[in-house]
Amino acid sequence: MRVLVDTCVIIDALQSRAPFSEVAQKLFIYSANKQFEGYITAKSVTDIYYLTHRLTHNDVETRKILSKLFTLFHLLDTTSLDCRKAISSEIGDYEDAIMVETAIRSEMDCIVTRNVKDYMKSSVKVCEPSALLKLLEEENETIISITEKGDGELTYADFCGCGCLSGGGHSGKNSTEVSDSGDTSVRYQSYTDFRLQRGSGRRSRGRCSGL
Repeated sequence: MRVLVDTCVIIDALQSRAPFSEVAQKLFIYSANKQFEGYITAKSVTDIYYLTHRLTHNDVETRKILSKLFTLFHLLDTTSLDCRKAISSEIGDYEDAIMVETAIRSEMDCIVTRNVKDYMKSSVKVCEPSALLKLLEEENETIISITEKGDGELTYADFCGCGCLSGGGHSGKNSTEVSDSGDTSVRYQSYTDFRLQRGSGRRSRGRCSGL
């Protein structure tokens, strides 16, 4: 499943923003373990840098955080065509409209955001982080259950939920176990396994659109 992750969800995880951080950080784990294909837009990276730098007050450290983030999520370019199409979009917020146009062009299955109400007119499916997490956890439990029974290969077509799940088969291994490089198998079990935020600072709260 190809999921475009909104900036607010990324910041929730990086800055441990209560009460949203727990779900956001679990989504980081699922993305790290390749249980869904997570994407962020190139346009959002500067916002992530700015908001993170406000906490770290350190350019080098902030760039390290971005570097780690890029290992967890793919980057989608925002094109001039996305910007032009967003002009005539029915979505009121222009920035959100651009994100939807990028998702359409890149064939995303869904957008995950806390700001669902502002995407009501999106032609791409939109869900809250908790809804996506629930779907992934249910999918993971089903995969483990069937794998233990030895019922053979699974595909994402066996499931339905947030977005149109489609894609290749499953290897039959526990889905939290993935190959990182070469023959080395890596299993991420907690957010601290790849903690992105190191410095201390004030933890912020806020709604999605205001970050």
